[in-house]
Amino acid sequence: VQRCTMPGGIPDRWEAYNPFKEIISDTHFLAVKVPLKQCYVASMPAHEQFTPSELMNRCKQMKLPLGLVVDLTFTTRYYNPQEFTSQGVKYEKIFVEGHNIPDQKCISR
Repeated sequence: VQRCTMPGGIPDRWEAYNPFKEIISDTHFLAVKVPLKQCYVASMPAHEQFTPSELMNRCKQMKLPLGLVVDLTFTTRYYNPQEFTSQGVKYEKIFVEGHNIPDQKCISR
């Protein structure tokens, strides 16, 4: 397994959050914490790892079709979107600065 380092480390409080819980009521949306490249989580215990492939596997196990990933992080360093698109999952990137309320332009996207 490839090892790598993440500039700035793993996202703040990433380890404290569950990968996801349940679909948001009356929607088809499943909010998830950002999955990380395998090389970022390789040293973690298996049950703490959360990668794009882990997200797709869990959705498949739960019989939840994953058709679109909307990435709201303010960076592109956490994973490669091709991990989703190569599996037929659409991908959209919207840069949202953390710890702030998004501006109207961002919300309108």
